[in-house]
Amino acid sequence: DELDAPEVARMGDEIWLFYSDAAGIELARSSDGETFTQELSPVLDGSAAPAWEGGAAPRAPGFVALGPGEYRLFYEANGRIGEAVSNDGLSWQRLGDAPVLEPDAVAAAFDGASVGDPEPWVAIGAEGRRVTRVYYTGRAADGSSAIGLAARYAGQGGLQRAPAPAFTSPRVPFAPSIVSYRDF
Repeated sequence: DELDAPEVARMGDEIWLFYSDAAGIELARSSDGETFTQELSPVLDGSAAPAWEGGAAPRAPGFVALGPGEYRLFYEANGRIGEAVSNDGLSWQRLGDAPVLEPDAVAAAFDGASVGDPEPWVAIGAEGRRVTRVYYTGRAADGSSAIGLAARYAGQGGLQRAPAPAFTSPRVPFAPSIVSYRDF
């Protein structure tokens, strides 16, 4: 199997590694960060998927903890971004029957062909409200790509995209990653 799109999270005393393979999104856990034990089945696969996923296995997990027992997993399927929820990080349920982010309706847009590789980030906005930001790869019809940003204040539902890419380059960037810096 081809493995890709690793996403690491600290869950209590363990390190959890979410990743994609042909079956969907898998999880391996470790107590020391060196030896990982894979769960017996994917945490999110193509079964019970809504029609928008088009039979594609979910891939490119983006994990975020909103609070104790409140976890979200953003994922890519069929050129769109979906979301699943869990209270333990092991058992996931898809949210809604529609993706949280679709390609831009304007075909010439930087993300007019597909969106994927979600990387969520939760922060507190200037008004004191929680904002969920999702950086993503946007692909245009000409094959170019750029890093986009979409966000929402609500606990769930669709994401509102920024009007322009957050990062673009002739090197065709993809698969964004966020690094936390204290007070930044």
